[in-house]
Amino acid sequence: MNSRLNRFLGVMVLGCVLTVSFPKAEPLLVSEQDGQYSNNEEIAEIIYDKIVNGETSINISNDIDLDIRPDIDVKEVDESNIAPRKVDSNQELGSKIADFAKSLVGKPYVYGRTGPNSFDCSGFAVYVYKSFGINIPRTSQAQAYVGSRVSKGDLKPGDLVFCNTYSSLSHVGIYIGDGKIAHAANTSTGVTISDIIGGYYGSRYAWATRPY
Repeated sequence: MNSRLNRFLGVMVLGCVLTVSFPKAEPLLVSEQDGQYSNNEEIAEIIYDKIVNGETSINISNDIDLDIRPDIDVKEVDESNIAPRKVDSNQELGSKIADFAKSLVGKPYVYGRTGPNSFDCSGFAVYVYKSFGINIPRTSQAQAYVGSRVSKGDLKPGDLVFCNTYSSLSHVGIYIGDGKIAHAANTSTGVTISDIIGGYYGSRYAWATRPY
């Protein structure tokens, strides 16, 4: 075997010996310089020579290829190889529900209808949720007790928002974010977007639920 390979194998063996003999030893310090070495064999030779000579501070570079930074342990896992965190499934579903609800803005209000071309308020909620495989009751009064109750400050896209537009709970919309709901409001506006922080519906806000 050539000398470079001997040196490289020597580094590997010596690393194993050091790991077994001194498991709590601090990693060798690595500092960043301009790239000087073209491949791993040359770097192995540098490390081998310095270890043999008793040095504990080793300056190597070529950090673009090796992803070595001066502020980390060289054994740190390369984060580029780690899968990104998955989006919470409920949050992702809620956003899709809200986006679909917004896509129906402009459809007419017709009492007793559940879509796909016209809706009343609870029929709108039934249609949107059914499009995602979620079945909810037909009336707003029954829908108000499906799923978990959500405080106004914790609303997320896709939540059902209920209002007392008459003497009791009688209206429902789908929260789309930024303090607004998409809903089948009345025969004048059809499916529209309204504020539930202030204004007419805000002053009549009852509660919200999350059925998904």
